[in-house]
Amino acid sequence: MIIKLTNAVKEYEGKKFLLNSDIIATVYEGLNEDGKPAVFVFSQNEKTWQVKETILQIEKLLKA
Repeated sequence: MIIKLTNAVKEYEGKKFLLNSDIIATVYEGLNEDGKPAVFVFSQNEKTWQVKETILQIEKLLKA
């Protein structure tokens, strides 16, 4: 399934992107490079995206 997420990294902030949910290994909360709370999506191919969506919002997308 393809899900639409919103980038939260400064250079691409607010830009939408599509992600194949089959490659998602985990979604977690952590601190971004500024030390502020953030949500990250980590993939099986060891890529990480910082997103604006909450873990709950991503969970709902994955269950749709």
